Amino acid sequence: MLVSNVEYGVLGILAILVVGSLILLHYLLFREYARQEKIQIQRLKDFEKLVNLEINRSQSLSNSFGQLREIKEKTDEKLEVINLQVQGMKGRESKPPYN
Repeated sequence: MLVSNVEYGVLGILAILVVGSLILLHYLLFREYARQEKIQIQRLKDFEKLVNLEINRSQSLSNSFGQLREIKEKTDEKLEVINLQVQGMKGRESKPPYN
């Protein structure tokens, strides 16, 4: 009789330890899940910043390309005018003067 009471006591303690261990493991699991969730959110925010930075860089390059194209067009126009002026001056030199 005394042995059966001790066995029940030991079994009760073991049952409490098992339930307590399960509760502790679940707590640790949920805590780790929350930590990983925070890390993932931070990664997403960092990635979003990187994407925005790349978009701004691409827009800047596009604007620079547009400005360079405009400068090239203006320079080509000026060179064409200079070329026409030079051809006109050569044409005047080759014609005999009017008497």
